[in-house]
Amino acid sequence: MTTYNEEMQYLSEKLGDKDNLIALSTIALETTDDGLSKPVVRLVDAVYLDGAFYVTSYATTDKVRQLTVNPAVSIGIVVESFTAEGMAENLGWVNDEKNVQIMKTVRNIFSEWYEQANDDNDENTCLIKIQLIKGVWNFPHEGIRRDIDFINKTSKFSKSEDK
Repeated sequence: MTTYNEEMQYLSEKLGDKDNLIALSTIALETTDDGLSKPVVRLVDAVYLDGAFYVTSYATTDKVRQLTVNPAVSIGIVVESFTAEGMAENLGWVNDEKNVQIMKTVRNIFSEWYEQANDDNDENTCLIKIQLIKGVWNFPHEGIRRDIDFINKTSKFSKSEDK
């Protein structure tokens, strides 16, 4: 059994202080021919800090426009067997005073490619925060699942019975 604090420590150990390639799912602005909502998934580089992922983007991209209309998102990290639900927020221009501290960390972690991919002088270059709500570490081959509730600060460990 693990506690919420142990899960947060595990998240920091596995995902903190590195460039994480995550699958980010938003909801498209247009619907299917049947009028249904359409999920859209893309791979993005993300920095994990204290229950949230941070992603740089451009304000006019489909991704940013979609999360502005519907901030509910999902993420997945295949290698780490971690999935989560969260709420995304455009924190605005990367050089905005309120983003200075977090952007120091982001630029440092993304240092190998950041300047080639982003123009920080362009005010449309923005920082997205994905605040996690619920997360799951799922290790099906081991029969282990660990659920994390980031809102209520609880966790639940479950193990399948051997057959």
